[in-house]
Order: sequence, then C-alpha cells, then structure tokens
Amino acid sequence: MAQQPMYPAVNNSVPALVTEAVSGSDTSIVLDNAGVLPAPPNLLTLGEDDTAEVVRYGAVSGNTVSQCVRGYHGTTARAWPVGTLCGRNFTAYDHDTFMGNIGDLAAGKLDAGGDGTDLTVAFTQTAARANVATGETQATLWGKVSKWFGDLKAGAFAAFGTGTSDVARGDHRHDGVYVTAETDPNVADWARKPNAKPTYTVGEIAGAVPDTRTVNGKALSADVVLGAGDVGAATPSVRFDMTLLAAGWTGNAYSVQDARIVSATQAVDVSLSLTATEDQARAARNAQLRGSAQAIGGFTLTADGAIPAEDVPITVEVRP
Repeated sequence: MAQQPMYPAVNNSVPALVTEAVSGSDTSIVLDNAGVLPAPPNLLTLGEDDTAEVVRYGAVSGNTVSQCVRGYHGTTARAWPVGTLCGRNFTAYDHDTFMGNIGDLAAGKLDAGGDGTDLTVAFTQTAARANVATGETQATLWGKVSKWFGDLKAGAFAAFGTGTSDVARGDHRHDGVYVTAETDPNVADWARKPNAKPTYTVGEIAGAVPDTRTVNGKALSADVVLGAGDVGAATPSVRFDMTLLAAGWTGNAYSVQDARIVSATQAVDVSLSLTATEDQARAARNAQLRGSAQAIGGFTLTADGAIPAEDVPITVEVRP
C-alpha cells in the first residue's frame, strides 16, 4: 500500500462562516475569514451534525476557497446556506489515513532481530576510492565498496595454494617468509633471493657503477658538485651598483670595499650609473675620476679634478 497524503491541522479548529450560499456542485466557497484555514491543499468541514460534508480544497485567494472536491471521503455534497459554520475539523479521513500509513510502515520495517535476507540496496559506484564512515547510508557504503572491488586487478583474485606452483607469479610474504614463484629465466639470481633484503655486490647488479669511480677527479661516493672551472666554462662577470657619497672622500681619494673583488689583478670597470641626474653627471665629469689602487676586497678612486660635492651613483663590473 502506498503512503496517502496527510494534511496539517489547526489548533482548536477555529471556525469560519459561509457568506454566500453554496450549491451541491459549487467548487468555490466564500467565507467570512478564510485566514483561519491551513494552507492548501487541506480539508474543510461544512456543517456540525451527522449531515456535515468534508471538502478537499486546493487553493485559497482572499476569503474564497477554490478547487474544491465536494463530498470527500464518503461524505455527501449538499447545498449550504449563508451562515453555515465550517472549519478544519478532525475527520474520518485523518484517522483512516493515520492508521493506513502507520500500518504500511510497520509492514515494511525490519525489526532489530529480523531477517534481512531479501533486502535489496540500490547504489551507484563512487567516482573515486574513499574509506567508509560511520553514519553513511547503505547506498553510499556499497557505492564505495563497489569502487574498491572494481579497481582491483586480476592478481588480487588469484588463487593461493600450498605449493609454489599454485601461487600467483611474484614474491609473496607469509608469516614473515617470502615464497618465490618466479620462473622467468631472464630474471637474475639475486632477484630470486627470499626473506629480508640482502646486500648485493656490484657484480650482481647489471649496469651498476662502483662508488670508487670519479668524474673530473670527484668520487661518486657523495654528491658531485662541478664549478665553472671543472667543465672549462668562463666565470661570469659580476655587476653591481653603488654610490660614492660626498662625505666619503678622504682628500681626493675614495676607498671602495667589496668582497666581490677577489684579487689585485682582476679587471674592474667603473662607469657612471644610468640613474645619475644631470648634476651628478656634471660632478663626475668635473672630478676626472680614475682608478689608483686595487687589492683583495676593494679598490681606490682618485679625483684629479674637483672633489664631488654631492653623491655620485656608479656601476661596477668585476670580470674574471
């Protein structure tokens, strides 16, 4: 039996009055206050005694109740005069439907100790593998289980016996011991060794390189780091910007200290920075700067002209 619709009730069955006479075939009924009725669809009882009529209405607009099914649930459709009392009363339909729906649910439920042998589950396999979780529905659980089984390959269902001939190809561990069933003659002997991983010699592993071999004099026993000189490459130039501060001059000399100057014979080129203003460029020209000394860690500039009265930005290029 299918579940039947049950309609909401209203507290105290607040009554209303018919304000326009109703014939036995009318499908619309006008009341003085349709607002006391529950939202449609629902039931309306016309009259108060054993001649009362139950109406199922489908719509309410203002005080007009429409889409009425007259003489509902075995009652008789009849004419009703103005002033007839009506309301959402408890009806035989309500009682019969409660009983029918409850009985239907009771007939279909599985008791705690019942037999679920013939129960079925409709499910869809999940798109990705995921673990099951407490509180999930049967459909979700079996969808996950189906995905796990669906992704297993044939080897997962291979039969295992008591002899190596009954065991699927490959190495399998049982009680801490490997059982080897490899029969391919091209597999090296060392690959057939059972139990814990042994130590193999270079000679047992085809293509292995001993760690005593060197590359450019560097042993392979550790990570090999090659510099430019190891591969005959030229060391790249180092280029950086700095500022000759007006307050940094000692007489007509300016000492530059920088760790990138690694020898007294390196080629060091000094030029006016592209960011120099017109005043800074004029100060540099008037200073007639030249290099006068160089050592590890720095060099000295000499002004043969006017000592700059403002900061002068320069670009330094250190070549190997």
